Amino acid sequence: MSDAVGLDFGQSQCRLAYWDKGQPIVLTEATHLSQVWLHFETPRVPRATEKLSQSIKDVAVDLKSNLGNSQQVLLGHQQWDVSDLATMVMKAVKEDGENILRHSMKRALVVVPAYASESQRNAIRRAAQKAGFVDVRLISETLAAVITAHNKSGEDGWYLVYHFGAGAFEASVISVEGPRYTVASIVGDRGLRGDFLDRQAARFIVEEVNRKQISIPRSQTWDASLMQHAISIKVELTKRERAERIIPRIGKTSQGRLADLEFVIERSEFEHRIHAYIARTFQLVQSAITEASIS
Repeated sequence: MSDAVGLDFGQSQCRLAYWDKGQPIVLTEATHLSQVWLHFETPRVPRATEKLSQSIKDVAVDLKSNLGNSQQVLLGHQQWDVSDLATMVMKAVKEDGENILRHSMKRALVVVPAYASESQRNAIRRAAQKAGFVDVRLISETLAAVITAHNKSGEDGWYLVYHFGAGAFEASVISVEGPRYTVASIVGDRGLRGDFLDRQAARFIVEEVNRKQISIPRSQTWDASLMQHAISIKVELTKRERAERIIPRIGKTSQGRLADLEFVIERSEFEHRIHAYIARTFQLVQSAITEASIS
């Protein structure tokens, strides 16, 4: 088995894949959140299946967007370099993958945003090297998507990649002729982030809290726990017409008693809230098509 793996350091999760008998295999057991939690004064990288608990004092988030700008994150009472936190996440995933596959991983092909700056690319490469990968190569997310689609279909021609992840929106038009891949256009908007959709779901929760006159500390309005609930609602609404939730002990009533929050959100209501963001992505898609000089 090869010592090379694919590494996706995403906005929300970091995961590995490897090549086996002509097929890419995702190591779901080695998937971790792209966050670092302060757990009992010790920084810890959580698995993607873990939930936030009362013992988590702080969470370092949005590491990917801040890579390459020398920003530091306050975690507990200590300032941490963003690249060091990213290295912790990659190292945790690498060690899990090696334990599962029972051999070392020395080479990594890391997917990066097509719109990533040179400083961001260098920061991602350094973080992977510090995590223990000796040979690190980068490939844009949109190009990786086209290679995968082309391998499955076997059809040459034009491919449009629509990528609305947790980070910046990107659209690419790529021409494929046999082994040759030509990027005809790349458009993006760093101000148009997929987590805006999460925040619309979170805003709905806050509105329900206010409507039912439940008091919660202002500091918890946009905390990580609330966002986890919002993200799970968004995911559920991709499969169902409505999402029902009960969030226990979210705050207190006017009488000072602990209160649970129970609510239902319809998919149609959520789609109405995110419509403006989706419309902006289609405008960028049209720009990418026009820039590529195709119809």
